[in-house]
Amino acid sequence: MTPNDINEDPGGPRWNPHKTLWLAGHLLVWSTLGLQTASPGALAVFAVVSGVTLCLGHSVGLHRGLIHRSYKTSRGLERALVYLGVLAGMGGPRGLMRMHTLRDVWQSSPNAPDYYRYDHGPLVDHLWYVHCEHSGGSPDDPAVQHAIAHDAELARDPFYRWLERWWRWQQLPLAALLFAGGGLGWVVWGVCARVAVSILGHWVVNYHVHTTGYRSHHIDGVCEQGYNSLIFGAVSFGEGWHNNHHASPGSARMGRLWWELDLGYACVWALERVGLVWDVQTA
Repeated sequence: MTPNDINEDPGGPRWNPHKTLWLAGHLLVWSTLGLQTASPGALAVFAVVSGVTLCLGHSVGLHRGLIHRSYKTSRGLERALVYLGVLAGMGGPRGLMRMHTLRDVWQSSPNAPDYYRYDHGPLVDHLWYVHCEHSGGSPDDPAVQHAIAHDAELARDPFYRWLERWWRWQQLPLAALLFAGGGLGWVVWGVCARVAVSILGHWVVNYHVHTTGYRSHHIDGVCEQGYNSLIFGAVSFGEGWHNNHHASPGSARMGRLWWELDLGYACVWALERVGLVWDVQTA
């Protein structure tokens, strides 16, 4: 990635038809075949695969591990966890890293473009967050420079370059495995329903924890504080304790208080206990 790659449309969101078609395709299959293929087995597959890809993959592997480096692990386990995160269906590792880095740096500054703030309503946010790409500003902006530096780290790894190019296609071997295990219903619910719910659910959680909830911390000099959410904090494997995360983004533990359930951190803690991760950073 170069500054020009990021800065095709300086500072503004631009529609990405691939994102829209990706979500629409999964929604179409689910809405067409979901009811007639629903079964206890298909619903169990939906729940289990969603939990593994969103908790171990997206939250532990991609967010706390690859993006924030809140713990250390072997290259093999890092790649395995990131691969599970890519199976959630929300993007490739480099694209997700860039999006997250741009958002974090801007939201940690006194001012940010409109699409990184939350003065707009849910419909506009849905369009910007789910269907658009963000350039992040001019090549001279610190947020863009930070994103370029992070991407350069991943660009040196041939596995992450390959996974970024072919991330959508990783649903095919999973679909074949599910079809062999339970037929069409397992594919509809274990792939199409799960990917659609993961994309839309990720947006719902992100919008909610930037607009509603309670705050345990006040962070000086930033345009977005984030909120902690009792409901979304628990169901998002700890990602919804967002005020805590804004206060200490490098911490593997997002839930601080005894009622702030953080299953993502529980996974990190368990992996640390058996020696698979180490140097775990906590606030």
